[in-house]
Amino acid sequence: PLLLGISKSAVETDSFLSAASFQETARVLTEAAVRGKVDKLEGLKENVIIGKLIPAGTGRNFDRETSRRIEERAMELKEIREEKARELAEATANRLPDEILGSNADVHVSSAESALALAERMKSEHNFDF
Repeated sequence: PLLLGISKSAVETDSFLSAASFQETARVLTEAAVRGKVDKLEGLKENVIIGKLIPAGTGRNFDRETSRRIEERAMELKEIREEKARELAEATANRLPDEILGSNADVHVSSAESALALAERMKSEHNFDF
């Protein structure tokens, strides 16, 4: 155990907002900004400073559980979205739309065909100037 005076113990908290409200405000806020600190607003003092409801009472655990569920669902939806994007990329990786090439038949571009050859073909077919 380390014995600190009241002013030093108030500044040594994990919450930079709480520490800044007590003493050495400029130093504490500058240090927090330079180090990229994040205040999770878990204490009474920091929530009062920000103007949020204090994290106390019977609704506190409900709020935490709700936030946890929202974060889990967001991660699930992100994974689903990424999987669909991968499937779409795989399905269309070797195909180019007819409108780009100007032909009525399905056109498949082999992986060996270079982008330069494709650009030259488009340039000659459509008079594109790259």
